[in-house]
Parts: sequence; structure tokens; C-alpha cells
Amino acid sequence: MGGRLLARAAVHEPGRARDGILPSRHGDPFEPFSTDELREVVAWTTAQRAAAGRTAPFDVVVEGVLPDDPAAAAERVRELAAAGVTWWIESRWEGEAATPERLLERARQGPPRN
Repeated sequence: MGGRLLARAAVHEPGRARDGILPSRHGDPFEPFSTDELREVVAWTTAQRAAAGRTAPFDVVVEGVLPDDPAAAAERVRELAAAGVTWWIESRWEGEAATPERLLERARQGPPRN
């Protein structure tokens, strides 16, 4: 499993920077990570940061497409959170289904909830 790490991503807080990763695959960046793979990425990143003396929390950003079914989407988000994911980017921007109307419809649904 290959990937890229992004570090020290600035947020909109004066004088404060945040650390984070956005894992993606070298071969097929659109292939979703399993929760087990994400746990491995988080564990590896935590160990690398600790070895460098960096123990502050860091964000784990994952992108993909959640199921249309609200219950299934909420379950997937719970699984991701349990694996250490702190941010989700809904990335419905490929294919003919990615019309502005469809994207707006999804945005209006808001985040998955129990």
C-alpha cells in the first residue's frame, strides 16, 4: 500500500498550524481504503510522528463517496471514525452523475446522522 502524506496544513486560525494526512493510493487514487487499511495508516503515521518527537493530535482526511442510503452512510462514517479518520470529503465529481443538481442534492442532505 503506497500513499502520500501531507503535513502542516494551515487552518484559518492566526498563529496556529495543524498537522494532517490525506492518504491516497499510488496506483489507483480512487480505490477506497478499507477501515483496516486506514487503521494501519493511522498507526504507521502515529509511530513515525512519535519517532520524530511529534505527539500532538493530527487530522486524517479521507475522500470518497458515501452510500445514498442514510443509514448505510452513517454506518460507514462510524467505521471511518473508529479507524481514526477525522475529516470526510464527499467527492462525487466524476462521471455523468456528477451534475450540479445531484451534487447540490447531496449537500442538502447534510452529514450522515444516526
